[in-house]
Amino acid sequence: MADQIPRQTSDFEMLAYVTNSAALLGLSLAPAQAERVAQQLERTALMAQQLDALKLAPDHELAEIYCPLAFPLQATQEQQDKSL
Repeated sequence: MADQIPRQTSDFEMLAYVTNSAALLGLSLAPAQAERVAQQLERTALMAQQLDALKLAPDHELAEIYCPLAFPLQATQEQQDKSL
């Protein structure tokens, strides 16, 4: 998708999308609320387009590995050893 030219969505299209989506989900939004949601969605879409355009290899940013603590809040001996 990064090779495609990003299509700008008009304010009217984004507002229509938000309004129709809210209706389908059974959410009641006042017109001012729908406009604010549409503005935020436009900003989010722009950020996503900019990130999508970057040519990054998988090793450019390594994600942390999530290791939750044992429940209840008592870590096992193995987890305590790893944290040292």
